[in-house]
Amino acid sequence: MPQSKAKLIIRLARNSDARAISQLSAKIYGKPNGFTQAEIRGQINNFPEGQFVAEYEGEVVGHCATIVVTSEQALSQHTWSEISGGGFGRPPADDGDILYGIEVCVDPEYRRLRIGERFYRKRQELCQNLELKGIAFGGRMPG
Repeated sequence: MPQSKAKLIIRLARNSDARAISQLSAKIYGKPNGFTQAEIRGQINNFPEGQFVAEYEGEVVGHCATIVVTSEQALSQHTWSEISGGGFGRPPADDGDILYGIEVCVDPEYRRLRIGERFYRKRQELCQNLELKGIAFGGRMPG
């Protein structure tokens, strides 16, 4: 019996996804607050193994962006813009020991598919594979 292709997959983001991710971000946050394609490409180029998308039947319906920082950076007072490299991400800190989540967004039409939960599992796997101490999260408050 032939195996059917999964409708929903979580995979690493690619530069070719930048437009779709930017459009998704604008849909979630409004155009002025969404990520630009350049910011998405920056995230991918700076730390490719930390950027994920959810794809449903070939369409990007979720985005998850992650960086590696030091414990001191994660736990000290900072703005989202400072820690995220202005939205462009940043190369992993040489002495980084914390996986830091800078973004998770899911198209409202595809919520309830546990996409966010799947992203967090991917982050957990990445944290373990990189032998980091833990995971921290930050959020931005558009508007």
